[in-house]
Amino acid sequence: MSPGQVVWFEIGTSDPPAVTGFYGPLLGWSFEVDPDSSIDGRTYTRILAPGVPWPMGAIQQGDTGGEAINLSILSADVRADVDRLTALGATVVLPATPVGDVTVFARLTDPRGNLFSLFSRSTSQRFEERIAGTEEHTRQAAFTPAPGAMAGFEIGTTDAAATTGFYSAAFGWRFEKSEAIGGVPCLDVYGPGGTTAAGLAQPTT
Repeated sequence: MSPGQVVWFEIGTSDPPAVTGFYGPLLGWSFEVDPDSSIDGRTYTRILAPGVPWPMGAIQQGDTGGEAINLSILSADVRADVDRLTALGATVVLPATPVGDVTVFARLTDPRGNLFSLFSRSTSQRFEERIAGTEEHTRQAAFTPAPGAMAGFEIGTTDAAATTGFYSAAFGWRFEKSEAIGGVPCLDVYGPGGTTAAGLAQPTT
């Protein structure tokens, strides 16, 4: 895993049991509450795909009633990246925040309003075994994602030039024209290491 890679996702919801009750049977996901990130009576629940040693995402319980999914991108220095990305047009939703010895994270929106997060790599010794297993799984998943695991993502935008310009400057992502999906023009997204992991779709309306 290297800075600029999408390494996590979060499902924001006011009703975590509804989310686990839907995705668990559908995709075989299992769940574990994260005590480090569960605060003020709101749970933060890790999501594990079948047979995968490390969580690939989480369900974040909010109190606003808003339902949202955001991508989380690995950062070598979250605080410095927040400053750098705001200079590129991002807006800070939640500033750089430490979570015990686990990570530092921040939540932002890109210039078109898409939500994303920055996460630092954990250096906690209590996670060493899981992190080692995840490194191997990540290498394999780049070519053969396991059923039920996160295999890619899409970013929707009404201004492809603005969105590609931001993410290219922000994380070094590369974009190439792809086949249209349902008549919607699309681009393939190449992150660090050159593997394709995503798509960018530009609706016509």
